[in-house]
Amino acid sequence: MLYRMRWCLIFVMCLMGCDSPGIGYGAAEVTRVEIGGNRFSLRRSGDVVQAIRTNFVRRPDINVIGQDAEVAIERSYGCRVAKMQGDVALMVAQLDCKRAPLEGDWARWVKPRRSQVSCLGGIFSSSSVRGDQFEVPCF
Repeated sequence: MLYRMRWCLIFVMCLMGCDSPGIGYGAAEVTRVEIGGNRFSLRRSGDVVQAIRTNFVRRPDINVIGQDAEVAIERSYGCRVAKMQGDVALMVAQLDCKRAPLEGDWARWVKPRRSQVSCLGGIFSSSSVRGDQFEVPCF
């Protein structure tokens, strides 16, 4: 019995994480929108909006879901989406509130960059006790 309860608790905890805000969006008010059969939870922080798709889709197409998310964001906040990046479950949009959204004017999708870490090292010569610092990008 205890074994089943533990798995039920784990299952419920996993389901609770499906619509949790990302870092920087914890205090943001959630707006739930349905466009084209896709349901999104939208959270805005400044000019950036996080869109989490909350419905199940058997074979999701990023082109269809991305356009639905863009329409949902523009209708909810009244600003044009300038750039978007993400996948079929989580998208992040950059808003341009200086221009009104136009029908058929789709945002530019940004390919996510590889994460880079800066590594610091030191160069020491045998004739000097002083070390010089240099920066090396690590991949």
